[in-house]
Formats: sequence, structure tokens, C-alpha cells
Amino acid sequence: MNTFIAYKTKNGASKEYAGWLAAKYKTEPVEFEHAAEKDIKTAKKIFIISGTYGGVMPLTDFTRTHWNLIKSKDVTLIAVGMAPEKNWWSKLSFFMLPGAIKQNVKYYKLPGLMPDKEVTEKNVKESNLDRVK
Repeated sequence: MNTFIAYKTKNGASKEYAGWLAAKYKTEPVEFEHAAEKDIKTAKKIFIISGTYGGVMPLTDFTRTHWNLIKSKDVTLIAVGMAPEKNWWSKLSFFMLPGAIKQNVKYYKLPGLMPDKEVTEKNVKESNLDRVK
């Protein structure tokens, strides 16, 4: 299966998750800015990963911009951030996605990093992806 993985990162966690998924699916992850339309078109499975910054997720704009290319594919959105998955802030981030997108993707919230906070590094681990399909 041809898999496409795109990510946007500020503190490194999204890139880390993208790298682990890329190893699993034997592909190379790309930053949003370098995503090629031809690669998106040929993919069957798509992962879109970004941090959550004050409730704003860059993955939302990327998904919305490319929706016509990806809406019929197996799309997984992964939001990365410090707020726990059950926190209202995380739920608000998901709520802000357009309805047509929410209904047609898988969505996961995974732990992220805080800048200059080494204590958060232990939160970002490959096993967090175990539940991501």
C-alpha cells in the first residue's frame, strides 16, 4: 500500500511520530511545505500530523487545502500537544475541524513536547502510536 505522511512541527514531536510511522510503512515523511501533489494523489493511506498551538492545528489547513485530493482515501489525522486527549482544549481542537472532514477521517491526539522542558521528552514515545491504525 502506498502511504503518504506529512507533518508540521515546532518542537520536534510531530517529526518524531512521522518518522516512526514512516519506518513502519517503509516511506519517507515530508513537511507540509514540501508535500507534492503527485505523491498525495498516488497514496492510498495518508497520515497528517501537527502540533496543537492554543487550539490551532496546522493539520486543519493542510487537510482543508488538500481535501479534494484526499477525501476518498484512508486519512488519519494526528494532533500532537501537551493537553491530554480528554481535556476540553483537545476536544475543542477536534470540534473546530469542518464536519465533512471529521466524518471521513480517523483522529488521534498524542502527547507532545514543550520547548525547554526536558521532562516532557519522556511523553513522546513510539508506543503512543500503538493505537493508531
